[in-house]
Amino acid sequence: MTPFPALFLGALIVTLLAEAILPAGRQWLPKEGGEDREPLRTGLGLWVGLMVSTLLAGVFQDRIPGSDGLRMGPSLWPLALAAAPLVIAALLSDFGRPRSERHALGLLLSGIALFSAGFSIAILTIPLKGTVAVGMVGQVILTTFWLFLLASIVELVSLIPLGVGIFGLAMAGVIWLSGGEQQSVASFGLAGIITGALVGRALGDLVRRRRLALGKAEIFGLGIWLTALTNISFLKSVALAGFVLPLGALAVAVILLTIRGFERSLLLRGAPRND
Repeated sequence: MTPFPALFLGALIVTLLAEAILPAGRQWLPKEGGEDREPLRTGLGLWVGLMVSTLLAGVFQDRIPGSDGLRMGPSLWPLALAAAPLVIAALLSDFGRPRSERHALGLLLSGIALFSAGFSIAILTIPLKGTVAVGMVGQVILTTFWLFLLASIVELVSLIPLGVGIFGLAMAGVIWLSGGEQQSVASFGLAGIITGALVGRALGDLVRRRRLALGKAEIFGLGIWLTALTNISFLKSVALAGFVLPLGALAVAVILLTIRGFERSLLLRGAPRND
């Protein structure tokens, strides 16, 4: 027994309620022919489910069913605070025009905040040299780079139908199924929260009989939660080699072959330079 089932169910319920109750975002797409296009209606439930579930799990982390015999790992509630700069930057895009500069600033601030919250990369395995400890400055740089990489790949797979769901569930599933002494209440808990939130997001649209596009706050929120999960699970190399790079490569291939307006679709390049 692990904390995964309890937090999966909790995140599913929270996200389902958020997606069913909250209004849709109105993301203004880049102009075509000098006129604004109809705004893209986006969801908000996924990032709300991730943040609220994590805050609640952090408060009751030592009492979550299935946590007996496992080490605690880092406290979960600071993750919601660390995610705030990136989520706020993305929310401005969900209710306005996307701006790559705003997203990059949010990524940088949240990367630094992840380090401060205890979700940084502190140990690195180097070929022919073994495992080495990373200094404070190195931790900030590596953590921010890893966040940028995962958030960018979540962005890419969001352009493929069901891509984000498959990617997120696969990443969290590796942590859950691997088990072992290297996992903790925090890592099992985050895996449950991520999978529950993804399922709740899908069910929320079914309840309201609508299909909202993933909002930028939802995509970036998932990116930072996956970053935190891999940083505390000691499986970064497995996640990178087995899921992140292959799915990222697949996303790039599909996009280049099938999508014309590639630059306009990307979160990190969501607005023309002269906008």
